[in-house]
Amino acid sequence: MGVRKAVKGVAEFLMETVGEVVAEVLLGVLACALVLGLGLGLYLSWSFSPRSTVVGLGVLSLVFAHEPGGRTATLRRDVAVEASPP
Repeated sequence: MGVRKAVKGVAEFLMETVGEVVAEVLLGVLACALVLGLGLGLYLSWSFSPRSTVVGLGVLSLVFAHEPGGRTATLRRDVAVEASPP
């Protein structure tokens, strides 16, 4: 009775592990395809019109530089404050 339960638990564990591995592989392939597609799109855009590509990237950088509240996003630098010796 205990052996069947143990075998069932091991089988469930293996199925879950295999499922996770397959999902990771699929996500990796999709990420690579996305990066390749973006690279190909940028290459084709550049070969068609370099000036338009630069202008488009500039507009995108302006769009993504603004926060929803209308403020401009700034790079924040975390400064480590060293404790002075007593």
